[in-house]
Amino acid sequence: MRILIDQTLGIPVSKDMKVIIREPSLKKKQKLEEIIEKRENRLLKTRLPVLKRTTEVELAEIGMLLKKHRRILYIYDSKMTDEGALQRVRNWYLPEYTLQIVDGSRHRAYALYLLKMMGEGYSPSRALPPANGHLISNVKRITVSNYQKIGRNPKKKCYLLSGEQLENKKSETNLALLDQLLKSHPETKFIAVGNTEVPEMENLEYYPLEKWAFPNSVNYLSIFPLPERSDRN
Repeated sequence: MRILIDQTLGIPVSKDMKVIIREPSLKKKQKLEEIIEKRENRLLKTRLPVLKRTTEVELAEIGMLLKKHRRILYIYDSKMTDEGALQRVRNWYLPEYTLQIVDGSRHRAYALYLLKMMGEGYSPSRALPPANGHLISNVKRITVSNYQKIGRNPKKKCYLLSGEQLENKKSETNLALLDQLLKSHPETKFIAVGNTEVPEMENLEYYPLEKWAFPNSVNYLSIFPLPERSDRN
């Protein structure tokens, strides 16, 4: 199975893995890295000039990859890529080709877990493990609007979310919330990714996101509890 990942997720990928990174469709055919480099430090935040792909474009682009690889796990960014269009593409190419889709923008640490699992010789079945992760951010809700903006905007509070639902927990720092989460589950090991600095902590594997990861304008920390693995190739 070949893995396809949206570039805007910024998930760190091992050089040993055969992964296809899909660049976003941007106005004037601009490159994501160049836009972030030019705009990230501006006082006025701007929005990433995304061009929404049509179902026809998705059918053509992903269809070409399916005909070459037959089975694809697509870790996509639902704040940039239309989930409905992907579902139509998946149904269109069944049963000859298999397209499994995972929304990496909601549970990025879970997506990284899948990557690491496959890199170690495991193969995800049609019933993927549940994505029951947590999110710590300096905004109460991550929307398409604040997700696609470029430029840091520090906030005084940080919030803990389960999926995209706000929990009744907030703190001055994301590390304080992370520490509370880990201490409330002392027997569980976690994997996490984010665009913030995290020191070494017990029962936590942390991986920084690539510099072109979105959201760019808010602090972002995704945490996933590691389950037992049993589906080996």
